Amino acid sequence: MQATASAELSGESMEKNMDLSRKNMELLGENMKLSKKTIDLSVASMKSSMYAIVNTQTLEMDKVFLERPHLRPYFYDNEDLSKIRDKKTLREVMSVAEYQLDFFDLVMTQLDYIPTDKDSPEDKVTWKKYIVDSFANSPALCKRIADDPDWYMTSLVTLSIEPCKNPD
Repeated sequence: MQATASAELSGESMEKNMDLSRKNMELLGENMKLSKKTIDLSVASMKSSMYAIVNTQTLEMDKVFLERPHLRPYFYDNEDLSKIRDKKTLREVMSVAEYQLDFFDLVMTQLDYIPTDKDSPEDKVTWKKYIVDSFANSPALCKRIADDPDWYMTSLVTLSIEPCKNPD
């Protein structure tokens, strides 16, 4: 009788343990789902913050050309630097070139850290095309990066090589 009672208690304990194990597994599954949601939200928040940084800088760069429209041809129209007749304008153009290269450096850095999603490959291609086109249309950018390539990320310097090779 004692053996039967002991076996019944042992069976009940096993059943309780199995129930607890199932409940623990269910809770673990729910915890994993919540963790994934938290990670997804964190990634989305990080990406949003990075885009906000780049967007703010893009608008600041635009503002430079709104406030100094006489400089725009040196960055968008392939205007030759030798046409500049005064040192003040040359310094202004080269300062803006440095500012724009710093902006490009920031963009290149951010692109490496933006979490991967369905838009990431297109973002990288689009930004790189914009940067390459900027070099192709600006002898000022080409001169500035050629003068001090060690100031910038290797990937940015590499992007400048081809479009800066054959100035028109």
